[in-house]
Amino acid sequence: MIDEKCSEYVRKVAVVAELIERKWSVQILCAMRSEPVRLSALVRLLPAASKKALRASLRSLESAGVVVRRDLSHVVLHVEYDFAEDMREILGFLT
Repeated sequence: MIDEKCSEYVRKVAVVAELIERKWSVQILCAMRSEPVRLSALVRLLPAASKKALRASLRSLESAGVVVRRDLSHVVLHVEYDFAEDMREILGFLT
């Protein structure tokens, strides 16, 4: 019988596997493997991707709990994306 912790881990891996199939997800995850990343940085790193497509991919990753969006705005809009804490372990193969 699979214990609850293992079951949760399997669920998260399944979510990641589904998300990786989507366009730009792997490239986004690789871009943020060492540090949080801003949308503007992703636009520069992935010139073939439109800003709209990257934003949609980030929203999908965020809603699945893979990445977190941090609003660091003080005066000017400043948002970063980083791995959700528990996803960093699951996605360890990217580092």
